[in-house]
Amino acid sequence: MKSRKLLLSLAVFFLVGIFVPTYASPVLGTEGEEENPVKEGWTSIGPNNVSGRVRSIIFDKFNEGVMYAGGVGGGLFISVNDGLNWREIPLGQGQTSGYAVTSIAQDDEGVIYVGTGEGFYAEEGNATGLSHLKTGLAGTGVYKMQLGAQGKEWAAAFSTDEQKYEYATSLVMNRLEATVPVLYDLTSEWTYINDMLCVGNTVYAATQMGGLKYSKDGGATWSAVSVGGSTMFNVTDIKVSKNGKVAIVYKNGTEARIAMRAEGDAEVFNDIFSKSLVADYTENDMINRIELAFGIKNPNVMVAFVYAYKMTGEGGYMVDGSIYRTADCQAENITWEKASPSSFYAGYDFNTSMSIAVNDLGEREYIYAASAVLQRGFDANNSPIYYWEQQTSYLDPFTSGIYVAPNIHCILFDENPQTAEDSLRIYLATDAGIFMYGTDPVTQFTQWHFRNKGLTSSQYYSVAAAADGSVVAAGQSNAISYIPTPSQDGLKSAETIWSPNSDGYSSYIISNLSSLIESQSGTAVEASAIHMTSPSVRKPFVLSRPNTIVARTYSDGNDYTTVNDQTWTFSGANPLTLMHANVVSGATNAPFVTPMAYWESFDAHDISKDSVYVVLDSTVVLRNGDRTRAYRTGAYLYDGDSVVVQSNTLGYPFFYEFTKEQYGEVDRGGEMVLDFFPTQDTAVLVVDPVQTRLYLSGAIGTFVCPEIMNFTKTYTSGMHYPDIIGWAKLCRGADSTISLTRPFHVLAPSPDGDALLVTIDVKASQGTPGQTKLLRISGINSIDYSISQCTNGDVDRVTTDTLATFDRTISSIVFDKKDNNSVIITFSDYSANTSNVMRSTNIMAPAGDVVFENIPLTDNNSKPVFASLIECMNPNNTSCAYIGSDDGIYKTENYKAAQVVWVKEDNVPNVPVYDLYQQTANRPKIQFKTYLSNNVTENVFEATKYPGAIYAASYGKGLFMNMDNLVEGLPEVGLTDVKQQAGQTSIRLYPNPAANRTTLNYTLSSSSRVTLNIFDMNGRLISTMDKGNQSAGSYAQIIDLNSLSKGVYMIQILTSNSVETAKLIVQ
Repeated sequence: MKSRKLLLSLAVFFLVGIFVPTYASPVLGTEGEEENPVKEGWTSIGPNNVSGRVRSIIFDKFNEGVMYAGGVGGGLFISVNDGLNWREIPLGQGQTSGYAVTSIAQDDEGVIYVGTGEGFYAEEGNATGLSHLKTGLAGTGVYKMQLGAQGKEWAAAFSTDEQKYEYATSLVMNRLEATVPVLYDLTSEWTYINDMLCVGNTVYAATQMGGLKYSKDGGATWSAVSVGGSTMFNVTDIKVSKNGKVAIVYKNGTEARIAMRAEGDAEVFNDIFSKSLVADYTENDMINRIELAFGIKNPNVMVAFVYAYKMTGEGGYMVDGSIYRTADCQAENITWEKASPSSFYAGYDFNTSMSIAVNDLGEREYIYAASAVLQRGFDANNSPIYYWEQQTSYLDPFTSGIYVAPNIHCILFDENPQTAEDSLRIYLATDAGIFMYGTDPVTQFTQWHFRNKGLTSSQYYSVAAAADGSVVAAGQSNAISYIPTPSQDGLKSAETIWSPNSDGYSSYIISNLSSLIESQSGTAVEASAIHMTSPSVRKPFVLSRPNTIVARTYSDGNDYTTVNDQTWTFSGANPLTLMHANVVSGATNAPFVTPMAYWESFDAHDISKDSVYVVLDSTVVLRNGDRTRAYRTGAYLYDGDSVVVQSNTLGYPFFYEFTKEQYGEVDRGGEMVLDFFPTQDTAVLVVDPVQTRLYLSGAIGTFVCPEIMNFTKTYTSGMHYPDIIGWAKLCRGADSTISLTRPFHVLAPSPDGDALLVTIDVKASQGTPGQTKLLRISGINSIDYSISQCTNGDVDRVTTDTLATFDRTISSIVFDKKDNNSVIITFSDYSANTSNVMRSTNIMAPAGDVVFENIPLTDNNSKPVFASLIECMNPNNTSCAYIGSDDGIYKTENYKAAQVVWVKEDNVPNVPVYDLYQQTANRPKIQFKTYLSNNVTENVFEATKYPGAIYAASYGKGLFMNMDNLVEGLPEVGLTDVKQQAGQTSIRLYPNPAANRTTLNYTLSSSSRVTLNIFDMNGRLISTMDKGNQSAGSYAQIIDLNSLSKGVYMIQILTSNSVETAKLIVQ
């Protein structure tokens, strides 16, 4: 019989109306968690094993095994067991608290001093906010420990680690009032403290804006050191030798120099290293940064790690990182010798990470120098040029024993080792926490180990949550963190996924060492509301790293740690490629934090360009109201009959409805039936209402992928839509692929899917101040992807309007999902006169009519704001909104009010919050069967676990979760477990399990033709019996089991009105 395929625009609706209710009453608990009710407000969910940037680590001079570490954004931490685990020591209280720790020092009385404010990254032009490279956090001053009753040798008074932690974490760290910077004044002398040092009981603070400060009264008052007649300069490093020599590195204009303190005078420092004093440099060279170290056993040895741009013979410059050494820093005229060959390599980004140390406690002197990697040098042949060996790698797997994260800021040895193991240990402070070189207790091999347990200082740019409540977050230098089961009752560990060190993953775009190191970071994440657990696990995420490196994954059996080419698609030279080549063109010039947005709809009937076939055969079950019946060839179809269809988006189910409006009706024997009589192999092409889109900005434009969750498609050059995944270009934007004068920053799709708000940063140049342009791209729902070429020609098929130009950087835009015309816009700059939050309630108006209104902040309009969210799930909220600032999260009950009141949320530290994410899906659990020939497949899609939950990504204290807006989940839907109604059948097997035979009892509610089938668990038809027509009533059928092997089988009864199954176990 000839097959018919019909393309019909018929009504499509969802499973028995269950997807309609979006809002429900807030609840305080979820099923299965009665003993652990949901906590109110914000709670930290960790992770407890992932650390962010650590710039300083020291040993306690008076307590064996005690160490201190400073996380930039994470605060001050202490370990009482040589770094095996860590606990936080709070700095200050309330508004005086501090977290941007950059330096730690201890005086001779055992008092700890902590400096805050990261000046190295502030030099890159974006001192405080989320930039497209890294973030430099402004400081809050110097903190001083108040010793307790046990004095400076307190650890000896306690026998257990827990007792030591309890005592140490109770010690008060007060902020020194004389060091409090002017709030939001980046030129304040105490905003950035690069380093601290104690010489006896004199405390030094190396600041970026206020030069070198010192105090002789415990920090009550401070004086400034003069170098070259000036006290206002940038001091980047300060060190003291065992014999009391103090040396600093400071910036004289743009040139880094070393100066030594004169004998007997704390206020006079003289240059000992500069371009004019070292023969290797010319006047045209530029020395940008220097790090210092003294010998331990021989304190007259000083070494310097020098980063410079050296002029080449062709008039250009080359990056040079060299090691210099002097053996007699006591001499009046110090002679420096170069100790590194021209081939020496320790990294590339010395502005943000350099460190050096000398270990001469043994028979041989070793110099350790690091930036991206750690190098060890020693005198191998009595030559000034040392022999160098690389000690770490950031490319090897995490379990390799040589992996250490790049960007190494500090190298530490135990200068008073008590055991051979103490002598062996080396500690490194990196962008991904602390690593220790030592003996593995299991293998007894010496190798590098993570030492981040409890050092909760992870720095995240983005967060998203899947339907099962699992969380993914994109972290600085930590790739993607995946927490499978976050909890409010304790911090959980995270798995690090999709890093360059993941097993099986190597084919990604890398053009230079810069890209290689930056690819250690994750920058953006998105999550789908779909979670399938049968017949296989499918839980999709979209992940990104710097320079438009993007992947999508639905996991490999719920495992995201190992890359699997069957489930991953990414940019690069791989058969499974995700993106059109134009999307990644000029990728190394793309923004560091990839601008990315995800749009998902389960009800996109009117805008869908996608379609899927439904085949009408004997496996199809029709529903109409409360009735269900099996489809039979030649049977009539009635108005309102519907059938389950699987979408192209991971097979997610929806109902397709046959209606008289589309087909018309005819009279057949006194009843009205549809004027549509499908044959045995009729296939109907229906609109797929389950739609997903990924918006992405690269170096040369903004693009959209209309079916990002269709994992059956990838991009292959030369193939055409619909055989490959489609891409369209929406906006040009950038001037060129070489110079990012116009980088994209923020993308925000409208709830209805038809518009996209895009921001483009126009950087300042030649006296012209920087600007941000806000564009609106509309008409996206009408794009014909079959003719899209992912080129500039696509841009002409949408409408682009410039809505506004601002003199500051837009950091986030969020639509009100209940109001397609309303948005909140935030800005990340320090602005004393204008609020960094705005709103528009007519964003879809003609471009010239769009109105933007300032929403003043309650406490300080200068406050930078990085993230925003309009709550849309709790029916008790009308216009509730949240914002993430540099000191936590603020909430307003009505962002549309004439006088908006922002209230700071409790339980979130005073750290930057860069992303706010709400689980806006509320999907039920769905179970149904599908049939292919005689194979039966059980399909299960899980319910949304925490509908309404809000998540926050902080830059320094990890991730937070808020369940105040949870709504009730929707009831489970079992499309195969239908209660018996008119025309249906009930069945029962006894005995079950059975050995030789069993009896199938079934009851027909009306006369029907009956067929009995037996399937094994692989879906193979084992036996069939046609019982012919039977009247309404009860029947018993004996089934002989002697020919069946032991195992599980499915017994199926087919009638004219229903399909029923029962499980049989043969013993």
